Amino acid sequence: TRITQYNQRLLELLDIDQATMDGFADGSALLEFQRGRGDFGADFSYVETAARPLIANGSVDGGPDQYLRKTRNGRTLEVKTTPLDDGGVVRTFADVTHFVEAQAALHKSESRFRDLTELSSDWYWEQDAQHRFVNVVGDNFLSRGVAVDSYIGKTRWDSGILGVTAEQWAEHRRTVDAHQVFRDFEYQRIDASGRTFWMAVSGMPMFDPDGGFCGYRGVGRDISEQKRREDEAQRLAFYDTLTGLPNRRLLMDRLGQSLIGNARSLRHGAVLFLDLDNFKDLNDTQGHDVGDLLLEKVANRLTTCVRQGDTVARFGGDEFVLMLEDLDGNIQVAIEQAGTVANKILATLNRIPHRCQFRQNRLGRGQCVQPHRMGQLVRLSGVGRKDNG
Repeated sequence: TRITQYNQRLLELLDIDQATMDGFADGSALLEFQRGRGDFGADFSYVETAARPLIANGSVDGGPDQYLRKTRNGRTLEVKTTPLDDGGVVRTFADVTHFVEAQAALHKSESRFRDLTELSSDWYWEQDAQHRFVNVVGDNFLSRGVAVDSYIGKTRWDSGILGVTAEQWAEHRRTVDAHQVFRDFEYQRIDASGRTFWMAVSGMPMFDPDGGFCGYRGVGRDISEQKRREDEAQRLAFYDTLTGLPNRRLLMDRLGQSLIGNARSLRHGAVLFLDLDNFKDLNDTQGHDVGDLLLEKVANRLTTCVRQGDTVARFGGDEFVLMLEDLDGNIQVAIEQAGTVANKILATLNRIPHRCQFRQNRLGRGQCVQPHRMGQLVRLSGVGRKDNG
């Protein structure tokens, strides 16, 4: 196939001077020259795979209508072949280096974004300008058995979310309605097995070139394990590890709250101190395992003697404190109410089948009952020894 026409730009792209070009009898001669000069790379590696047989055969006919090839100086050319009615062809060469580089950069950026998303979160999500989900992706999210359809087309507040108070929803909606960034909005969902799990999502608004709001995009994480650790830390900080009862720290906090509540309601409360007689002898003779078992039984029995709003705490060792709330506003009636609970406690504990009995104080009962309001509560809440009762 003879070369009948070409322009200056072709010479520049192929790095061939005009005299050399005019010396080629046909297109095959041009290909042979380029092959000899190494324009196509070793084993034609500069040429797109589909076009390598064409170049290898030194033919200008056949092969793909369009392909990419690189030049020796690193440029990328797009080669197109268009057949003519008379049997000839028009072959065009275009420098598409910038386009290819932009495509590669975009692909690299998308790949980096996907990698970072997978490393830093469990799923990625997008919403439209009406805060409706349009995209949710992430294997870790789908592995929970949560159907994507449960999100798509819905707002977050209409997608079956649990564990969010009305105040938290109101604050979240104010944030997204103001098109502001939000981070670690926590809530619960139910997985395919019917169990609840915790999620935390963060998002940022999207805007078009004119500044118009387009929606949100963001990431989400499964924080169930984090929540479990937080609950465990809370339990260790405020609850006795053996009995599961509130410890001294939580008791003092609740006493402070009771002080404020009683002052407002003009109701009374009572603090009951209780300890086990001969408990040290029990530990020494029968071992700590038996002592621990007795403490657990006592804790369980005590919780059955009070109402839901009352507090049973382990003060330390063999000492327990019971805080009774919302007793009568009349002091004498409140004392009688507390005494009734105290007698119930003694009767319940003395039914535990063990040699350990409960110490009798000067009132002839195994507890000290003291109604409290305001100042008395503060004084009693600071008492840590049974002989101060």
